[in-house]
Amino acid sequence: MARTTLTGAAMKAAGLLGRLAFYCAVFVIALEASARLDDSLRFDAPFFGNYTLEGLMVVDDTGLHGKPFASFERWHLNSVGAQGREPHAEPAGAELVVLVLGASESFGLYESPGMSYAAQLERMLADRLKRPVNVQNAAWAGMSLPRATEYCQAGFHGIRPAAVVYYPTPAGYLDEMPPGSTRLRMGPLDDPAPAWRFVRRWRSVLKRWLPQSMQLWLRNREIQAATVGKPDTWFFHDVPEDRVRLFEEQFRSFVRCATSAGVAVVAGTHANRFSDPPAPSDRPFLLAWRMFYPRADERVLLAMDRRINHVVGRVTDQEGIPLADIEAAVPPDPRNFQDFSHFTDRGSTLAATAFADVVAPLLEGGRGR
Repeated sequence: MARTTLTGAAMKAAGLLGRLAFYCAVFVIALEASARLDDSLRFDAPFFGNYTLEGLMVVDDTGLHGKPFASFERWHLNSVGAQGREPHAEPAGAELVVLVLGASESFGLYESPGMSYAAQLERMLADRLKRPVNVQNAAWAGMSLPRATEYCQAGFHGIRPAAVVYYPTPAGYLDEMPPGSTRLRMGPLDDPAPAWRFVRRWRSVLKRWLPQSMQLWLRNREIQAATVGKPDTWFFHDVPEDRVRLFEEQFRSFVRCATSAGVAVVAGTHANRFSDPPAPSDRPFLLAWRMFYPRADERVLLAMDRRINHVVGRVTDQEGIPLADIEAAVPPDPRNFQDFSHFTDRGSTLAATAFADVVAPLLEGGRGR
């Protein structure tokens, strides 16, 4: 009798667990279906298949670049895989074309529609030069200098710019591996792993509503998970000089590729939200920054920005190309940065103004084609 009772209890528990698993599966499917329906209604996204920011990119024998006519949420690419109006739609010589290259800070992650620094730069240049200007934003999240050089070597993928604006991301040189050739290090992007769309929404909700103490705890846990078991030699205790030299070498290669194609180059220094020393209220943003680069502590992250900015200034002077000092133009202020280095609308306006101050005289003086 006892054995029969035990078997019955086990079967009852198994049935309960089965029903619970079923209800959980139904709940998750309902969440995912709701997220996909919302994407379809708001952004005209496909209900089935993947729908991610990475879907804007394609990799081929020329490297990684924007996928023509791709779209994701508020980002839409044109026929040459860039953000902006169709290039060269006007008669030849009727408009000046400016190309923007860089990583997520240039791509525009958090600004309102039409408020990325590239979009504002177009309006500012047209107003100052009193002629049509078309700014093509071919930046994307994670674009490194080797990728920018490959883009140049591919003839700017159909864009014929009078000038190219490049905004660097120094922290990328503190990654696990230094920036290298896209063609050597990347595989196909055409069939990415399936992604749950509701997860992205829940992450956004958690970022807004979780108490700061809980966010700090979670970020510390993620950094600990990424660094556990690593030998002391794995960490950057100071700015790695070999990475600084690599940046300089790759920056010069990009500049020379563009100038040899007859395209004027304008480079910017990199800005971030942190004063020296950082304010205590900025601690969560420093941790969020380090989550992407766990080999470096916060002190090295900030020092790397300063060192690379120094290199950018020296190389632009030696190569005879104009420099827009974005670090000075966009001061450390929470009103200018949504996170550690990505601009708000206000920060983008300041950056666009600083670039316009340099690009406008360059084009007006006829140095661009």
